[in-house]
Amino acid sequence: MDSKKILIVDDEVLLSEFLEITFTREKYDVLIAHNIKDGYNLFLQFDPQVIIIDLKLPDGSGFDLLKKITERNKDAVIIVITAFGNIDIAVEAMRLGASDFISKPFSAEQISGAVEKSIIKKQNKIQDNNIADISKKIIYPMNRIIGNSREIQKVFSIINKIANTDTTVLITGESGTGKELVARYIHYHSDSNANPFITVNCNAIPDTLLESELFGHKKGSFTGAHADKIGLFEAADNGVIFLDEIGDISPTLQVKLLRVIEDKKIMRIGEVTSKKINVRIIAATNKDIEVEVKNGRFREDLFYRLNIIRIHLPPLRERGDDILMIANFFLENFKNQFNKLNIIGFSKDAIKEINNYSWPGNIRELENILKRAVILTENNEITASDLFGNIVNKFSYIKQSKIEEEDLIGDGIDLNEILEDLEKQYIIAALKKANNNQTEAAKLLNINRTTLLAKIRKYSI
Repeated sequence: MDSKKILIVDDEVLLSEFLEITFTREKYDVLIAHNIKDGYNLFLQFDPQVIIIDLKLPDGSGFDLLKKITERNKDAVIIVITAFGNIDIAVEAMRLGASDFISKPFSAEQISGAVEKSIIKKQNKIQDNNIADISKKIIYPMNRIIGNSREIQKVFSIINKIANTDTTVLITGESGTGKELVARYIHYHSDSNANPFITVNCNAIPDTLLESELFGHKKGSFTGAHADKIGLFEAADNGVIFLDEIGDISPTLQVKLLRVIEDKKIMRIGEVTSKKINVRIIAATNKDIEVEVKNGRFREDLFYRLNIIRIHLPPLRERGDDILMIANFFLENFKNQFNKLNIIGFSKDAIKEINNYSWPGNIRELENILKRAVILTENNEITASDLFGNIVNKFSYIKQSKIEEEDLIGDGIDLNEILEDLEKQYIIAALKKANNNQTEAAKLLNINRTTLLAKIRKYSI
């Protein structure tokens, strides 16, 4: 057996290409078949160490191929993938000899981890027939953290080390980079993933209400407290509370949060006794938290308590080949969601614009643009015009000193939209140059800090 051969049997061209890229980078020789007949012939010819089989194939069910392979080699490492997963199907796949079962869509890290784990299990003659474990995979298919870039691989490496600990985690990065997804990924890859995961957007709740939301209150403790209320910390007992935009909480709440972390106890408003809780805290912010500490807006002792493990998410513009990989992921999702299966991929001009654009709104912006493009396009390919409107080079000409006549092609040009895009990119550039010091960035842009803050809120930077 060639220990570095892997066979992919899937009729989806984009997914097959994604898997080929993923495992080629891991030094596998990748074999690809799009139907049962070709897949079985490649298996017989090359005897690959790992076979990845889609359940829905043009000439039959992936279960048929699974049976044929396991009849020939009961020790074959086979991973079944499908977009229509449920527990019954997963159990059947494992009964027939599959080593693992993964629901589509999935990340490169998830499929690579499944392959590595399955090889180890086969080598050690460990039978993975634990139905409860299978159930967890179906219920919690964390599959939207996608990428092979060095920065994202660092994130996966940290997650693998900390998932089964109870340490606090601080996730930093620009808006739209996927901080909540990382928090959920940590939780759902821990042994306590069946327990609660509670999300709190700290800057979306007025400061006067946030304390009650977090810690609860006793009936009659303040005007409007008509009944006892359980706080979100209490609701998250034995699980995780994710405090998004932690940098925006008031100094008073910072003190109370510090006490909760230190004592592992919460006290409802209006009560005199505290209650013991077991909650893991994962916090996130898009601010430069060290600057906030230095300027006295965030308590240093609370920062040290939260910053035991730091995960920084790079902006999308710094993730290289990941950008197109993520775009393909969203394209496949939205094709199925909106029944636009005629779309075969991106045109060359769309790929160029996707790679050249700075994506100030990061993954969230890419997702929204792809959704709109899939819904509205009448083409078999997603073009640059589908993505960015009638001005094909809308973003690539921003740094030019002169706009040429040929740039103004098409109808319905929105000058306000163009100017807002330009303004947003200059603000992002100024903040980057000033190391996120808003006062310095305002000076670079020749505006006052109050105006800059208003524009940062307007553009969700």
